[in-house]
Amino acid sequence: RPLRDRVAIELARAEATRGRWLADAAVVLQVEPLPALDEVDLLRILAGVFEAFGPENRLSGGAAAMALPEGTCPVFGDERLLTTALGALLAAVHALIEDRGDARKVRVALGPRREAATRTIEISQTAVRLPAAVYARFFDADWADHPAGPSGALLLAAARKIALAHGGSLDIAAQEGGGSRLVLSVPA
Repeated sequence: RPLRDRVAIELARAEATRGRWLADAAVVLQVEPLPALDEVDLLRILAGVFEAFGPENRLSGGAAAMALPEGTCPVFGDERLLTTALGALLAAVHALIEDRGDARKVRVALGPRREAATRTIEISQTAVRLPAAVYARFFDADWADHPAGPSGALLLAAARKIALAHGGSLDIAAQEGGGSRLVLSVPA
């Protein structure tokens, strides 16, 4: 097939993936009870989400960096919800840097254990410098002028709700030298 057709197909796939996570995020914001938690492999979930973003990363100027160790990272959670949370985070970061940055300036890493019972995933971007006032409202689903757009605001709010429902947290902080870092913590 001509390159133009392959690019169109990859873009359509990426939009469908992002749309699925957006729909899942909307459902999460309306549902209260969390399903039973099982032991799931956070690395496998993250690798699957990252793979789903592969075509979009390649088309936007280069793949984001993913620094994950070999092996497994067992945590207690709901696989579908954690997939939604991680997909929502990557989709929101992509929306944030879209037209203003480059996917090569996004890094995904398994963070150090804060304590024995917690695992963290850090998603950092150095493409866009956010004003300090943004951080207080970053997870507000009703913020119409969100830097990641209205869908990004919804995705981030759902990701935070999922993290809190799992007994974890989702925070954002400025990075030294510019950009920002999202840190998702979940019980191990």
